[in-house]
Amino acid sequence: MSQLQSSNSGGQFMDRGRMNQNGVVQPLLTDLYQITMAYAYWKSGKTDDQSVFDLFFRTNPFHGEFTIFAGLEECLKFLDSFHYSDSDIDYLRQTLPEGVENDFFEYLASLTAKDVTLYAIDEGTVAFPRVPIIKVEGPLIIVQLLETTLLTLVNYASLMATNAARYRMVAGKHVKLLEFGLRRAQGPDGGLSASKYSYTGGFDGTSNVLAGKLFNIPVKGTHAHAYITSFSGIGELKTRLLRHKTTGITGDLLDHAVRHRQALAHVLDVSQEESSEGELAAMVSYAIAFPDGFMALVDTYDVKRYFASRQILSELQFFYTLLLTFIHIEQQHILIFHEILSQIWYLALPQVKFNRNSKLVVYIHTLTYVCNIHRYKLQTV
Repeated sequence: MSQLQSSNSGGQFMDRGRMNQNGVVQPLLTDLYQITMAYAYWKSGKTDDQSVFDLFFRTNPFHGEFTIFAGLEECLKFLDSFHYSDSDIDYLRQTLPEGVENDFFEYLASLTAKDVTLYAIDEGTVAFPRVPIIKVEGPLIIVQLLETTLLTLVNYASLMATNAARYRMVAGKHVKLLEFGLRRAQGPDGGLSASKYSYTGGFDGTSNVLAGKLFNIPVKGTHAHAYITSFSGIGELKTRLLRHKTTGITGDLLDHAVRHRQALAHVLDVSQEESSEGELAAMVSYAIAFPDGFMALVDTYDVKRYFASRQILSELQFFYTLLLTFIHIEQQHILIFHEILSQIWYLALPQVKFNRNSKLVVYIHTLTYVCNIHRYKLQTV
């Protein structure tokens, strides 16, 4: 274990200038009984007693065989900034039972973690049940007051990092994994933590823009059903022109798409009349806006008809890489999509990378090896 000495004097264990201390993480982020125990310790004359607390877990998450330790950086930030503010003390005076002596509140107001020593394994290390991942030494009262906060900083972080690592192990090192869980996260802090620790666990990026800014995580994105449904027909296209990547000649992307509609519609046994003109218009407009990083949402209306309507598949030379995203596709439909893709592979898909939005690791084996998918975006469960 590494030894990390808490200090309020500028810090020798990391660059304080790079810290973004979460204002919610402060001494009152604890259970009430920690503070009432602290008073009982104080009343019993145990202020100078030395103690050692071990932080460990009893079982691995997800019925797995390991846990990825995460959250250490936030623990160190917390120790470094530990101090009860005047408003904290005022609140505790109102909250603790009557009879708590005034001298105890003055004692709390003077507390810091300067005499605490924290030992820890490296963040990102594989850990196992009942083996300490953090050891905290120091005066009994202050170490007791740290307990709940350290646990909450480590438990969720390690859960998310472990979950991400499990996806990475199944997907392999060459598959891109993107975290898209903000809208389903456990509040703003949970969303930021999920993004940060998914990246720690092996993901390649996140959709969370704030997490990208705060933690220097690559930010990626697709588009939403709202964009598709905002178009009702090709008459809404303001521009249809796009420069060819290799020749430099400007061409009509919509014209290229429509020209190949019949061939692909025949393969999929879908008539041109069944294809969605609004969906085609949306795809063309988005491809023109982002020709180098185009990602297509395929299931706003009907996936099979989508392929018939979106003929820009056949003009891959316009793009460095064309990315399709399969979203909300249930497990039982995976083989159906494989069959569809195999039918049109010779027409348009030799360079395509597919996105898959999934919640279950078990899907990844099927998708990677059956459907040749190279990128996944996953949401917080």
